[in-house]
Amino acid sequence: MINQEVKVEKSAGLNESEKKLVKLGKKVFLELWSYPNVYYKPGKELTDLLVVCDNHVLIFSDKKIKFDMNIDVSVAWNRWHNKAVIESIRQLRKAEQKIKMFPEKIFLDPQCKQKLHVPLPQAKDMKIHLICVANGAKEACKKLFGVNCTGSLMFTTDLEQMKKSKEYYKKLHEETENKVVTIENQLANGEFYITDYDNTKTFIHVFDDFSFPFVLNELDTLRDFVNYLEEKEIFIRKAKGVSYTGEEDLLYHYIRNYDERRRRHTFVNAPDRKIKETFCTFFEEDWNSLWSNPQYLSKKNADRISYVWDSLIQRTGFGILSGETKSERPKGNPHEGALRYMALEDRTSRRLLCERLKQAYDSYPIDIVPKDVDLPYVSLYYDYTNREQVYFFLQLKQLSTDSYATYRKKRRDLIEAYGMCLKAKFVDELPQHPLKRIIAIGVEPVKYSKTTSEDIVFIDCSQWTDEQQQRFRELRNIMKIWRTPLDKATKFQAKEYPDVVSKKVGRNDPCPCQSGKKYKKCCGR
Repeated sequence: MINQEVKVEKSAGLNESEKKLVKLGKKVFLELWSYPNVYYKPGKELTDLLVVCDNHVLIFSDKKIKFDMNIDVSVAWNRWHNKAVIESIRQLRKAEQKIKMFPEKIFLDPQCKQKLHVPLPQAKDMKIHLICVANGAKEACKKLFGVNCTGSLMFTTDLEQMKKSKEYYKKLHEETENKVVTIENQLANGEFYITDYDNTKTFIHVFDDFSFPFVLNELDTLRDFVNYLEEKEIFIRKAKGVSYTGEEDLLYHYIRNYDERRRRHTFVNAPDRKIKETFCTFFEEDWNSLWSNPQYLSKKNADRISYVWDSLIQRTGFGILSGETKSERPKGNPHEGALRYMALEDRTSRRLLCERLKQAYDSYPIDIVPKDVDLPYVSLYYDYTNREQVYFFLQLKQLSTDSYATYRKKRRDLIEAYGMCLKAKFVDELPQHPLKRIIAIGVEPVKYSKTTSEDIVFIDCSQWTDEQQQRFRELRNIMKIWRTPLDKATKFQAKEYPDVVSKKVGRNDPCPCQSGKKYKKCCGR
């Protein structure tokens, strides 16, 4: 639980490269769980960026090393690789060890006076992801491979074999268009290739100048990014071998392939047995064809509303960190638990939640609510693919006779009552699917108020007694709430790609993502 009494001051990054990392971290992983430049002892930095949300711990090392193009490519690569990648790996391994062994000794300042604001999960529950962001080789890579090269580093699990055989390299790239005459002689020792550096330890994800912002632009929530990392680790260590010409090419296949059985994106839709027997190679892909795909464009357009969810989390999270958002409860802040699970929603789920929230706003019965009656209007959101949690949205009008403080207390009390009664309803009607948590959002009706405030409340349902069940079952009957049977309630299930009627988009047409730009200057680039 986050301590609400302490104002948190975080680093903005120690150099330009780290500042870019921090900016991306705030956008994708959100303010409340993203901590730059943390320390383990005075003056000793642990890692460049630490992200902690639920059981997920993301450890980042960011380095920008100049690639010397004035010397032999092989020598320049080895020097750059040692400083940008190998040194980062050492830092990440050390940080992983210290976080597991001394989770209470992580600080936000060089003097080690301000402790990490969020508690780390126990070592046995931690899901650690190690991420190296190695900057500085993009222009050298583009210069060597040609103008159409993105500058992204290549990957192979068979790096040692490639070093021994120039023919391996030649065969691997025989399908590429951009060839340099001396490339076979210059790149016989794995230049511009990264690998799985130790398959007996936690996987190290190596990104670069191009691939890191590219991937986070496509997978711009914590859940989407972590799902990609986890699937990538499993796939690379399961297959007989893996090679790809750039992270963006692997991502292309991840977006295009979906495993219906596991309800997750994957890289190759094939049985495990087949993958284990196959060396999987991914060559350069045409992202323009994906960006112009009607279904992809429809998804991007539909996702626009989902960023309201991000703004809500960011706004409330900033209030907690600045000390502005406080709770009347004696311990911790009730917002943090709710915000944590809200942040764990992927982009598609956020879209559906925002659509439901908008529907609730639009359907508020303005014509039938008497002017001086504070009647709450409540909407339920229950995703049948995640039966452990449920959301509800409560709108309550402030009476002209109530002070604002009285109104806010009344709204919070109603949220608590509705939440506990909802738990009792689930126990009565769906005992085979125990509810673990309820997340409630209370607001003023938009139709009545030009400005709104939010109460975001987390209700833990893991502990529930027979006495509570009897009490709140009776209260639900007295209040006459939650009367619609759950099996007749609207069932919500997120659909990532909306159905569309295929229509070719001209280069000079307005972009379907509604950015206001021409297609050729937006998604069609």
